[in-house]
Amino acid sequence: MVYKSDVNLNTQPTQFEEAEIAIEIKPFRKRCDPFQDPPVEEDEEEDEGDEGDEEDEGPESEDEDTDEGRQEDEEGDKDQNNSEGEEKPGENSYEINEDQEEDGGVPDIEQRKTSTLPIFEAPEIFRMQCRGQIANYANTILARQHRTHCFVIWMGDPWARFIRIDRDGGIVSARFNYRKRSDLLLEFFWRYSTASESSKGKDPSVRRANPTESALAQDMLARWKPREDKFHTAYEMTTQDAPDDEDMPPAPLVPRRKIRQVLVWAPFAEPESVRGRATRVYPGYDPVSKEIVLVKDVWRPLAPDNPKETETLRILNDASVRSIPILLCGDDIQGEWQRTVTHSYTNEPWNICRVKKSFQQRQHTQFATDKLGSPLGSFSRSKTMVVAICDALIG
Repeated sequence: MVYKSDVNLNTQPTQFEEAEIAIEIKPFRKRCDPFQDPPVEEDEEEDEGDEGDEEDEGPESEDEDTDEGRQEDEEGDKDQNNSEGEEKPGENSYEINEDQEEDGGVPDIEQRKTSTLPIFEAPEIFRMQCRGQIANYANTILARQHRTHCFVIWMGDPWARFIRIDRDGGIVSARFNYRKRSDLLLEFFWRYSTASESSKGKDPSVRRANPTESALAQDMLARWKPREDKFHTAYEMTTQDAPDDEDMPPAPLVPRRKIRQVLVWAPFAEPESVRGRATRVYPGYDPVSKEIVLVKDVWRPLAPDNPKETETLRILNDASVRSIPILLCGDDIQGEWQRTVTHSYTNEPWNICRVKKSFQQRQHTQFATDKLGSPLGSFSRSKTMVVAICDALIG
C-alpha cells in the first residue's frame, strides 16, 4: 500500500517495487477533491437531515466545534490560495462566485455550457495539484513495475473515489461518503483480494528473476549498467510470436523461435507519463542461445495508419535490407488486459468529462532483436559515430 497525507508533488511513493494500490488521503476540505461531481439536491437534503439527527443526539457538540474550526481553516486556506496565484476567469478557469465557493467551486449550468474545460476536472489550483499527485503515484507504480493497469483510491474525509488507470487514461467513480457507505470500500478490497493477478494489473508475461537469475543478468549485462546509483530489479520477460505467424517463413538471416525467455536488467529509459507508448528498452540475455539481445516493451496505438513495428522489421528482414535489426521473436501480447479499455467508456451516459475523442486504444507489444547499441560515452574515437550514422543513411 502507498499512503500519502498532504499535497507534495516532489514526493515519490515508498516501496513502489511492491506497491499494490495507491491510496491518497486528504484532510476534510472540499478543495482537496481533484474532481467535481454535478451537484445533487437529494444528497444535500440527505446531508441536512443527517446534521439534524446529529443535533438531536446531543453529545456531538465537540464534533460541531471541530467542524466550525475546519470551516475557519478552510476560509484561511482560500486567502492563501488567492495569494499563491489563483487563475483569472476566462484563462483556463471557471468564474466562481461566493455561493459556489462555499460549495467547493462547482460551476453553474451556464458556465458548463460555455466552458471549454472538462466539467469533471476541477480547475482550482489545489485540486489540480491533487490530480497531478495522483497521476504521479500511478506513473511511479506503472514505471517501476510491469503492470497493465493500476488502482488508486482517493479519500478526503468523508468522501472517497475509486480510480482505475491504464496507458490510455483513467476511469474515475463518483464520490461517495465512506462513513455512511463503508460497505463500498469493504467490497472493493474484498474483490481486489480475490481477483486474479492479471485483473489486479500484473503483467503475466514478466516475472521477477530469482537470485541466481538476477546475478547472471547483472554479470552478463554489466556493460550496460546505468551510471546513476539506482536500484533496478532483474526480470524474465517472455517474448513470443503472434499465433497467426505459424505459416510465415522465418527471416532468412536468423531463424526465429516461437518463444524466448530473456533475462533483462536496468532499462535504458523508463516511462515518464501514464498515458502514451510507455516505451521501455532493455539489454537482455538469452540463457538458451547465450546471446545478448535487445528487448523492447511498448504500448502501441491501434490505428490503421500505424503499422506494427514487428511487421515492419519482418518485411525489411525478408528483403535483406542491411543495417537493420533482425527480429528474433515477439509480437503483440495475447491475453486479458493487454489492450487498454479506458476508451470504451468514453461514450457511456454517466461519463460527464467533455474530453472524449482524445482517447486511443493501445496494444501491449514485446519483441527481441539482435542489435544492441553501445553508449556514446564508450566510443574510443569520433569515427565510430560517423560510421554508425553513415550506415543508418545508407540503410
